[in-house]
Amino acid sequence: MHIPQLMPISTMQRNYSAVVRNLLTGPVILSQYSKPVAVMLSPDDYERLASAEVEMKRLQRMIRSDQEFAEMRAGNYTELMPEVVA
Repeated sequence: MHIPQLMPISTMQRNYSAVVRNLLTGPVILSQYSKPVAVMLSPDDYERLASAEVEMKRLQRMIRSDQEFAEMRAGNYTELMPEVVA
């Protein structure tokens, strides 16, 4: 992903093709009254972002599992009564 560019939303209204062309060099942050209101990404940037999010969630699950196993190895668990298991 490249460096984001800040553009007034009025540019989008007046010259849509210029905004789309700028997506080739990175995300475009659209602002209104000098405050960000939207972000436009190229399809490639969006795919990279979506893939990174999926990978981050997978790694968080792995870390959580490792922490839970570490707790069990340390003896921090509750054994279920036989009638509860059945």
